[in-house]
Amino acid sequence: MPDKQKVEELWDKEWTDYSSVHESGTIIGRWLHSQRMELIRKLLANIPKDLSTIDIGCGAGETLELLREIGFKNTIGIDLSPHAIKKANNRGLVENKDVFMLDGANTPYKDHQFKFVFSEGLWEHFKNPQPFINEACRLADQYLMVVQPDHFSFFGGLLHWGWAHFSNKGVFEYSFSMQYFIDNVARNGLKLIARKSTYLNEQCVMLFRRENNVN
Repeated sequence: MPDKQKVEELWDKEWTDYSSVHESGTIIGRWLHSQRMELIRKLLANIPKDLSTIDIGCGAGETLELLREIGFKNTIGIDLSPHAIKKANNRGLVENKDVFMLDGANTPYKDHQFKFVFSEGLWEHFKNPQPFINEACRLADQYLMVVQPDHFSFFGGLLHWGWAHFSNKGVFEYSFSMQYFIDNVARNGLKLIARKSTYLNEQCVMLFRRENNVN
């Protein structure tokens, strides 16, 4: 089975089993998740809130709701998991209005259709994340924010090792350096303008801006 198809099926099963992916995590995992949410808030504090925004790989809509809470009201989310979309519906997000069942590596939208593109915890699940990177960059007119695990930090590597050896929950994460993502996004014309890591350095939030955009 191709890697991408396998990952999509595993994610759909994950959403079948849990109303929130974070339910499958430990107390520490949930604390680390709250850390990521706080970093996202901080890095977006000075970004205009009227930007058209897409959350790629929105899952059950938790980050979509966070973006709207921060002030990004003109926001939609996409995910390829039918069960994730159903969970989002249960949160009050309307299918084909707020959330859409679409492939994050191949969307029907025009080049640079969204002023702001957001994606948390998606790229690392694919052996070849390049199609997802390229598509996110293609859609981004001004800003792109991505949240990625850092397996090369001490705690990031320890958590990844622990998950691989002791957990049967969640979808496998491949190990990529943050520089890998920075370089590949740069090839698509977006420059890193802010980068913050969580308290244990196991996750990294990166904000990019299209280089020909001076706003």
